Amino acid sequence: MKMKKNKIFFVINPLHSKKVQKLKNQIKKKFASDNYKINLLISEYKGHAIKLSKKAVDKKATIVVACGGDGTINEVGQTLARTSIPLGVIPLGSGNSFARHFNISRKISIALDVVIENYTTIIDIGKINNTFFFSNFGLGIEAKFIHEYSKKEIHGFLGYIISFFTTISSYKKLPIKIEINKKEEILNPYLFLISNTSQQGYNFSITPKAITNDGIMNLVYTENSSLLILFYNLIISLIIKKNLFQKLKYSKLKQIKITNKSNKPFCLQVDGEILNINKKELFINVISKSLKVIVPKKR
Repeated sequence: MKMKKNKIFFVINPLHSKKVQKLKNQIKKKFASDNYKINLLISEYKGHAIKLSKKAVDKKATIVVACGGDGTINEVGQTLARTSIPLGVIPLGSGNSFARHFNISRKISIALDVVIENYTTIIDIGKINNTFFFSNFGLGIEAKFIHEYSKKEIHGFLGYIISFFTTISSYKKLPIKIEINKKEEILNPYLFLISNTSQQGYNFSITPKAITNDGIMNLVYTENSSLLILFYNLIISLIIKKNLFQKLKYSKLKQIKITNKSNKPFCLQVDGEILNINKKELFINVISKSLKVIVPKKR
């Protein structure tokens, strides 16, 4: 009897050209066996990875692998959520918060070995109105920061620092009303983040206790806007990999309603990508254990 081949689709963000060529070479080497049928799909524009993932699902993919940063993972995950098809990850981005949470190596060869081993876990996902997120989303200064970073030609750690100073010099708070467990509160948050993972990129975290399969999300926010304190804690946290942020408020939630109290649209960062929403209300809830993810097996 002929053995059924594993149909593995790699959805690749080509922005990291040097890494992409190395990735293609490694895929050919690692998946040379007749047990695999490999398909390489190149994402050409924002949102394209969603269409490519749907194509993979339609063609009965065994595994779909997101090759890129958190934005690529988000687009592929939009399609794989609530299916039985596992998501593989080859981290090619800068921050790689999702991959870092699961200790998926940035070394392409090792990350591909994880895909081959195909050890899976099932995680919760967050839903903002009709959009899923898998790592985190924010609507405070972190969203403005991502917006500034996306406009810069310089990426990586230096790009983060430049974008940080640009952001703090121009950021204006957005007044919101939040409703959690039938309690309402008016906020003017400087930082407002809801996270499913313990990472915000570069091994930097303000939600170190976040768990991806506990049925809850972690909210962290502050209305304090002391730039000196914020910058000091950011740099020290990045250098020594320890959370030293002050005056942060934490809450665990299964759902939250956020109402925009200003005339400006919501500017959100969703898994490291900017999303502008003109609606006055956001409904965020947790969809428990809805995405299968390939992760390193604990030894």
